[in-house]
Amino acid sequence: MVLLCATMIVSTGLAQAQKKIIFLNNKSTSFPGQGDMGWVSLLQSKGYIVTRDTLTAGTRTAPLRQGQIDTLNMADLIIIGRTTGSGNFADTVGFNQKVTKPLISLSPHICRNSDRLNWMWGANFDNGGSPVTKVWLKTHPIFTGITIGADSSVQMIDSTVGPYKSTSLFRLSVGQTAGNATVLAMQSDTTNRSVAIAYWPAGTAFASPANTAGGKRMWFDAGTYDNNGAFQGGSMNLTAAGQKIFLNAVEWMITGSVTAVEIEHASLPKTFYLQQNYPNPFNPSTKVTYQVSKAGFVSIKIYDLLGREAATLVDEVMQAGTYSSTWDGMKFNSGVYFCRMQSESFSTTIKMILTK
Repeated sequence: MVLLCATMIVSTGLAQAQKKIIFLNNKSTSFPGQGDMGWVSLLQSKGYIVTRDTLTAGTRTAPLRQGQIDTLNMADLIIIGRTTGSGNFADTVGFNQKVTKPLISLSPHICRNSDRLNWMWGANFDNGGSPVTKVWLKTHPIFTGITIGADSSVQMIDSTVGPYKSTSLFRLSVGQTAGNATVLAMQSDTTNRSVAIAYWPAGTAFASPANTAGGKRMWFDAGTYDNNGAFQGGSMNLTAAGQKIFLNAVEWMITGSVTAVEIEHASLPKTFYLQQNYPNPFNPSTKVTYQVSKAGFVSIKIYDLLGREAATLVDEVMQAGTYSSTWDGMKFNSGVYFCRMQSESFSTTIKMILTK
């Protein structure tokens, strides 16, 4: 099977078009096509250049190599995804001090002080939190453009998204706190352990073993447990408000400010659509352009006349937008092929002709 990647067609006027993000994650095997790709797709839709890294790991016994540190420090921002194993982040000197670029963790377990990054003063988490967030510091730039309720609440998590549709968020276990963090938002019960978004400026002292932040650090409570205690396979389950807060946080971590201008939603597609490939007939490659009108799982696959799968162009959670993918038919025989696009509410097929 040939697996190809989609390219997002974005406006050249986007302010973040040249900012580079390294996204650390594991390839999801439990939930194929997801594995944090919803987060990557959201960032790409705003013009960020995102590189997925599934290999970087630093433990106490096998700390980060200098080459790994140099690679991470070439990015404008590093994001640790939800599918990443926390055991890969026990090199507190490497990740906390030697990595000097801003870093956002979407995984709570990586932040704990149980032989991990030690940002928080707590070793364990449970799943009793609420999807409703209380904004703790309303004047912070990451809440620019957000409508905050009279009770300081914002619905950040969409509990209808994810394999098991759970409403339970991660929270610290009883008696544990975010340590020296500046708390920007809490979960609805607002107990000390129900931190939703926390920030550590460069130079902040972390828990034992003693070390300090070499650059800005942020914990962003990114979603829910499922009913089996798993971390939702990396599904991106933020509401529209939650997505904006996250994107504001990304921009602020990189630039120190947040652009107040709203994205023009009228430019987003109103319907799903699969355009006829061009050129057609083709030899040996052709481009397929398609529109996604609503965030969700999208599959685009190519089949031969016998119904056998020839290639996968897309198989992931995608944000609303217009995309294009290129299929190289160099290794395939001349003939008729069919390209099928499917989502939860849409399915269509086009005919393509490969001539050699």
